[in-house]
Amino acid sequence: MRSKIILFLFVAITIVPLSFAREAPTVDCPHLMAWMAGAASSHSVIGIIKLRGTALNLIALDELRSASASADLLHAIIPNPAHSTNVPCPIRLVRASMLMRQKQYAEAGELISTALETDTHNGALHFALGYVKQQQGDWDGAFDEYSISKEAEPDFPPVLNEQYGAAMNAFQESLARDPNNANVYYEMGLVARQQKSEEQAESLFRKALELNPQLWPAHSSLGSLLGQQKQVDEAVLELKTARQLAPNEPSVREALGNIYYLRGDYALAIREYRELFQLHPNWKHGHDSLARAYMAANDYSSAIAELQIAVQHNPSAAAQHRALGQLLLASEKHNEAIRELRIAVELEPESASAHFYLGTALLETRQSAPALKEFQEAVRLEPSAEHHYALAACLISVGRESDALAEMQVATRLDPEKQLYHAREQELLRLMQSAGSR
Repeated sequence: MRSKIILFLFVAITIVPLSFAREAPTVDCPHLMAWMAGAASSHSVIGIIKLRGTALNLIALDELRSASASADLLHAIIPNPAHSTNVPCPIRLVRASMLMRQKQYAEAGELISTALETDTHNGALHFALGYVKQQQGDWDGAFDEYSISKEAEPDFPPVLNEQYGAAMNAFQESLARDPNNANVYYEMGLVARQQKSEEQAESLFRKALELNPQLWPAHSSLGSLLGQQKQVDEAVLELKTARQLAPNEPSVREALGNIYYLRGDYALAIREYRELFQLHPNWKHGHDSLARAYMAANDYSSAIAELQIAVQHNPSAAAQHRALGQLLLASEKHNEAIRELRIAVELEPESASAHFYLGTALLETRQSAPALKEFQEAVRLEPSAEHHYALAACLISVGRESDALAEMQVATRLDPEKQLYHAREQELLRLMQSAGSR
């Protein structure tokens, strides 16, 4: 009876659509040192650490401590030997951070500018250089750098948040001197967008383009904003214009790929992402988005390959490990799935779905006892009908039919419209009654 019930119930435990978090770089020592040089608050940095995870070792921790990192920040950093590198913090950034504390802004700015020559899209470095220019009274230059930083790393916006009023005052002063400066309108649009004033941001981007139709960052920002507003056709037009004006700009191609995906043009999305990585092999963003497009096109093997690259670039991202585990599970690569899902559970122990899929993979490989623990944890974290149903299947596999029936009844009560649950509950009752009459 037991093997029949396992098959009968388990075929209904399906893989739900994958969910991806926006891929962001794992926090490493160069990022932290640059943010410290830019006087970012510990609260902001700790928040980003919790969001992204870290790729640090004990050597880097010592360097941060010697650079006067706050006790709260050091406490938030937990070195993970499995996800860290042996590369120390760049000496020029350590030196720049020290110079900033000594208010030697010109010398610090030179070091940061030199670092940017080989890492032009590093939002943390632009953030630090923005602070240097702010301290030197160069408000226009400062907000240029802060705006670039915001474009590169949209989840780290402390200065634009804290200096919103000062920023707008500086922009108004610039417009008083030069009322037809398209760049100023564009930068004001970035600040307005950061403040969630989307209508104002759209108006400012359009004003910038009215004054300078060749300003590709304004086309790109307007396209991304329109995409968020589900105006996908117009968003595509703006981003294609930005691509034409700046064909080698990776952020434009990534944004266009995202909009194509949103519009359901999966083949175009795949083409855009692939061209992006051909032009910029070291570009670290977008591999999870390309995987999502491959998934929509039912190309599981290519999706798995892209997610494997994504987790290499961002080993502390639980969402990517969980999504990769789901795909490997769907592809019946059970042992590989278990490895990825264990990492996901380790990184995000409060994720019910990570426990659920790990339990599913373990049950598929007949590891019923550890699977049972995972399903119980999934039910504890999220007592949904699906999780109770999966727990019932696992309980049957260990011979606990009465407990399984109780879980099945909970699933039926939680989702009374699901006929499958009713049918399986009745089947389980009949099989239990049949076994009891023998």
